[in-house]
Amino acid sequence: MLRNKSRPVYRQEGDTWLVEIRIDQLEQLFDNLDPAPFWRRDLDEEAAAYILESVKELPAGAPVRILVYLPTEHLAEAQALVSTSLESYFLYRARVHRQRLRKELQRGRINLAVGLSFLTVCFLLSQALSDANSFGSHILREGLLIMGWVAMWRPIETFLYEWWPHLNQARHHERVAQLPVEVRNGMQPDQR
Repeated sequence: MLRNKSRPVYRQEGDTWLVEIRIDQLEQLFDNLDPAPFWRRDLDEEAAAYILESVKELPAGAPVRILVYLPTEHLAEAQALVSTSLESYFLYRARVHRQRLRKELQRGRINLAVGLSFLTVCFLLSQALSDANSFGSHILREGLLIMGWVAMWRPIETFLYEWWPHLNQARHHERVAQLPVEVRNGMQPDQR
């Protein structure tokens, strides 16, 4: 479908990087299984992934434009449709990732409450056994403390590491949604 996805080289027009896509017909940009009208359809999975990954490869603060080459006589209609569709799709995907982020943090808070409760119980039981000076009671006290801290593993992991990917994905999708889109008549120029 997208004939230039194997080439990681991007052209520039002035200081603007171009993410170029060549299609033979407008339908190639959209998911064929989605029955909605074009302007509400999901993008083709490969097209969306190509655009997103291309933008990620380009310098973070550099100006980027999505350039779609389409042989058509109706450039104005195609321009409006493609611009609206890309913006809608990537804003929707950003909302999905932000929703996943909220759910991840909510689950983290629940895990934190459970983990802290379990750690407190383990600590109190350990303190209750502190009067006994036998070797077995010492092992049991230490085991309770270790179990309590192991119960904190998941909430700590959530708050330190697991929420970042959702936030990064949301930011990438939001960036792509804001990019200018241009539809040009014809095919992509040869890159040498």
